[in-house]
Amino acid sequence: MPPRILGRYGESIARQYLEKNNYKIISKNYRLGHKEIDLIATKDGLTICFEIKTRQTENVFPEDCLSRRQTKRLRLARAEYSYQNRLNPTMVRGDLIIILSDPKKPTVKIKHYRDVF
Repeated sequence: MPPRILGRYGESIARQYLEKNNYKIISKNYRLGHKEIDLIATKDGLTICFEIKTRQTENVFPEDCLSRRQTKRLRLARAEYSYQNRLNPTMVRGDLIIILSDPKKPTVKIKHYRDVF
């Protein structure tokens, strides 16, 4: 599967997962200059910025998904989003969701890591 299509597929799965778990999606593919936040949602008084990574392998670790540069950009994007929307930065966190998709199987695995960036 081409990377762009795989990424959109993963974002769709992540949206379904979040909605099923009582998150309210407020934005998708939010752009801040050269930075992007894949999904933004609210739950329990928090605003959560999500980075979604989709992989077609079983052996994926969170530290392998985000480089230092990506983590820095995501932190800056989260801070800019907080500032632009007049949100208390302590009430905004950055989570990572990894979608593990095996083309030979009809199911996917979802790994949700909280407060990563």
